[in-house]
Amino acid sequence: MKIKMIAFQNAPEEVFENGKKSLIRNLPNIIFDFDDDQPEIIFFLTGGSEKAAVNAIKGQKNIILLTHKKSNSNAAATEVKALLNKNGYPSLIVDIENKEAHNEISLFLHNDMENKPCRLGIIGKPSEWLIASTTRASVLKKRLNIELISIPWESLPSFETYNMSQELIEHFNESDLNISPTSRVFTILKETIINNELDAITVECFYLVNKYNVTACLPLSLLNDKGIPAACEGDIASAAGMIFVKKITGIIPWMANTVMVSEEKSLFAHCTVPLSLISNHQITTHFETGIGTAIQGDFKETTVTLFRLDEDLERAFVTKATIKNTPQHNWACRTQIEIQLAKTDIAKLKNNPLGNHHLIIPGDHEKELTTALLSRHFEII
Repeated sequence: MKIKMIAFQNAPEEVFENGKKSLIRNLPNIIFDFDDDQPEIIFFLTGGSEKAAVNAIKGQKNIILLTHKKSNSNAAATEVKALLNKNGYPSLIVDIENKEAHNEISLFLHNDMENKPCRLGIIGKPSEWLIASTTRASVLKKRLNIELISIPWESLPSFETYNMSQELIEHFNESDLNISPTSRVFTILKETIINNELDAITVECFYLVNKYNVTACLPLSLLNDKGIPAACEGDIASAAGMIFVKKITGIIPWMANTVMVSEEKSLFAHCTVPLSLISNHQITTHFETGIGTAIQGDFKETTVTLFRLDEDLERAFVTKATIKNTPQHNWACRTQIEIQLAKTDIAKLKNNPLGNHHLIIPGDHEKELTTALLSRHFEII
């Protein structure tokens, strides 16, 4: 990585030698190129180096402001970051002694999404109620290098003509309900993914509900368990978020409705949770219609990360939360979690939501997602 070490004017050579030793000691896995031409990292060795830092930044896409705890290093970086923020330059202050420094630098500078485009298929159309989640194809391509492939339901044969999927039947083998119809839905989705070389899908599932009295909850759950991000309701923004989360954390999250938000508890629920994220699962009917099949279970993790992108892929909401209960209310989608949120997060969800569907990620991934979002010029609300 290209790095430039800066200090106050006429600083002794010892300052720079100590800086190199600190790099080797704290970031041994990074090979540094001490190049003055468009460095990716500015290492603030001392204060009084602000102008030198600004002069070294020449329109780089992202810049790391590396600091240490002595000699007013962080003070200088803070002043520089304020100016960069004002002028629209994306930057991140990283403490060299932080154990996560290497990961922060890698996440912020290396945008793997730019290398190989991801192909997202939308089967059908976005559901008519998703008035804040219909991300445009041009925005997907520009912001996250995702190609949107439109596949109308009418262009596909009826799911009834497809074979039953033994894979799905065995995956959900405890069910007392007839899952043969929805196993055929899995077959058509799987073949559509293969035929169109898709990396992820979002499905207008109510087309199946209204025309055939069959749901896609189980097929979407299984696809997520198999490593293929699969969103329901034709929600493009949520599908993009699922792709993003998988890219950064390696985990495909659960897409859930925002059922209730309050200071006492906030409830999220949906019928498509992957079995790998829950225990004590059972197959039941779809909540909104009372037909077909859906999944009810207890979320395994107690610490989760709540995540959402806006439809323009410019803003993001991300926070850590704690699950307090996994109820089974009869007035909400089948799998449910009650979580405790900070008052500031409650205010954001009530007064400035980015949309209904939020992504639930097991574990604490707030820092790594935030770093990756900032590197892609998202505003964190």
